[in-house]
Amino acid sequence: MFFSRAVVDLRQAHRVGLSVAGDSDYQGHQLVWSLFRDHAERERDFVYRWDTASQAPVIYVVSEREPQDREGVFELLTKDFRPSLEKGQRLAFSVRINPVVKRRDENNKRVVHDVVMNAKKAIKDAGEWSSREFTLLDLARDEGIKWLTSTSETDGKTLKSRAEKGGFEVKASSVGAENYVRRTFKKPRNGRGVTFATLDLHGELVVNDPEAFKHVLFEGIGPTKAYGCGLMMVRPVI
Repeated sequence: MFFSRAVVDLRQAHRVGLSVAGDSDYQGHQLVWSLFRDHAERERDFVYRWDTASQAPVIYVVSEREPQDREGVFELLTKDFRPSLEKGQRLAFSVRINPVVKRRDENNKRVVHDVVMNAKKAIKDAGEWSSREFTLLDLARDEGIKWLTSTSETDGKTLKSRAEKGGFEVKASSVGAENYVRRTFKKPRNGRGVTFATLDLHGELVVNDPEAFKHVLFEGIGPTKAYGCGLMMVRPVI
C-alpha cells in the first residue's frame, strides 16, 4: 500500500482542462481519478480526502498502486504505507464521513437517510428544537459518534458497530466535529444529480484488533468513498 500527499497546482490543472472549483464538485473527483486511471475499465482501488484549508488544495490518498501524475498538475509525494499496530495502542484520528443509515420504508424498500437530518427532524417533530441549547454542529457531532459506535438492527439481526467491526474503540469525550456540509453536483455524462452530506470528525481511539483496524486504514470506513469520504488518518498520541 502507498500513502500520498498531492498538492494541486491550479494553473497546471487549468491548462489541461481539469479545473477545480472545490473538493465537493465532480471535477475534483475527476482530478483525483487522473492519478490512477490508466485504462477505461479501471475500478477504484484507493481512498482519499481533500484538504482545501490552504490556498493550494491538497489530496491525501491511500492506494494499492502508486499514483502517477500523467498530466503534470501535482506536487506529489508518495511513500510505502506499512502501519505498525498493537492491541491497546492509542491513536489520534481524523476522518471525513458520510453519516447515513439505511431503513425500510412503507414499501419494504431500503432508503438511505442522513442521520443528522433525521435527528433534527425528530427533535423538531417533538417541538423541542427551539428549546435545545446546542447548534446543528453539536447535533452532527453526537450523531457522528453514534454512527461510529452504535450497534444497529437489520432484519431482526443485531450488527456490530462500525468501530467494533473495524477493530477500534472511540473515546467519545475526545471527539470533535467540523464542517457538516451538504454537497450537491451533477455528473457531466448523464446529468444525474449527486447529493450527500459530509462531516469531519477528529479525536482519540484505541486499537482493539490490529488486523481489522489495518483494513480500515487501507480500505476506508463508511459509504461514498468514491467522492472523498472514509479515509481515516491517524498518528500516535503523544
